[in-house]
Amino acid sequence: MGASGRVGYAVVGLGHFGEHVVLPGFGNSRKAQLVAVVSGDERKARRLAKKFGASDFYDYNGYAQCLSHPQVEYCH
Repeated sequence: MGASGRVGYAVVGLGHFGEHVVLPGFGNSRKAQLVAVVSGDERKARRLAKKFGASDFYDYNGYAQCLSHPQVEYCH
């Protein structure tokens, strides 16, 4: 668990469900913090990271790098 007392998450796959259901849910969570997003479309990943407050974004080629991010404790 991170210094904030919240579990750091990365969301992998930013299709309709990810963008409209999963990502908005992090804004209401007291126990989870969105740290990173991963998508096949780097521009979409950058845009949604900014929109939902993730500090980092990756394309699928950077997935392994995302997994080694020190604040990412769980991937969805």
